[in-house]
Amino acid sequence: VGKGRRLLMNASRFTDSVLGGWKLSGFLRYQSGAALQINAINPFAAALGYSSLAPFEYANYSGAPVYSSYQGGFDPAKDKFLNSAAFTSPALFSFGNTARYNSWVRGFWQKSESLELGKTFSISERMKVDLSGDFINPFNIVRWADPATLAGIPTFGSVTNIQGTPRTIQIN
Repeated sequence: VGKGRRLLMNASRFTDSVLGGWKLSGFLRYQSGAALQINAINPFAAALGYSSLAPFEYANYSGAPVYSSYQGGFDPAKDKFLNSAAFTSPALFSFGNTARYNSWVRGFWQKSESLELGKTFSISERMKVDLSGDFINPFNIVRWADPATLAGIPTFGSVTNIQGTPRTIQIN
């Protein structure tokens, strides 16, 4: 937009100085959800070779559907993301049948967008001023974090947090 460009090529000097020469750039990052580690509580986990600091081991997969079913859009206030019946704690002194990270159990997609809008203003022949704004999550979209993955507790499969940040604007 502005003198010598497709739009407003014959604009006045004032119009060109206000509307011409703006630059817009963006950054998009979209990736599939991370493989989840489903743990269970076992007071004898240290005897099985797991950490003695936290009594957790890998859970058992029961064969039930992994993801909960919910109607319409996901609402963390009333919906669970993972099915509680799909994972259980193994018997005492036994190993769970899931792996450290399960590629067949994934969290939410991880997405982010950023935009930058800027312009260089000429003050004199030797002096210029750059003005720009950075917009992180410019559309202010809420992105859900991974659910709780400790089988056997009431919050298993629930989403209690968000990933990323709300809209952030920085003027440079």
